[in-house]
Amino acid sequence: MIDSLMKAGDIAEDAYNDQKLFMDKICVAARDTGCHIFVVAHARKGDEHEGKAPTKHQVSGSTHLTNLVDNVVSVYRNKKKTDLLEAGKLDDDEVKRMPDCILYVCKQRHYEWEGKIPLWYEPKGMRYYEKPI
Repeated sequence: MIDSLMKAGDIAEDAYNDQKLFMDKICVAARDTGCHIFVVAHARKGDEHEGKAPTKHQVSGSTHLTNLVDNVVSVYRNKKKTDLLEAGKLDDDEVKRMPDCILYVCKQRHYEWEGKIPLWYEPKGMRYYEKPI
């Protein structure tokens, strides 16, 4: 796992060709070794996306970051739930029904399924689960 792209050497934020070359090398390495390589790339900042999960088109940097890879997954923390909990506006049933995080599979080159997976956080074990605990 490379967390994050901007810490992967001397690649400037606006050096889109360098980002493309780096990502191409990562894709070749994954293909040649048969391993999965995860590269964390953050979403562009901006109020127009606040409260919505980022899509593959909102990744900050070169479009090749998502074009070259086989899979794109977006992780979205449900800030609305956090705000409602802090304000005391959710009862126990609502807390259980509302996910803490949503994992969006935005692209799968070799499979047909794309969609979302709701996840619930369990703080004691610091893990996410597909069903409320």
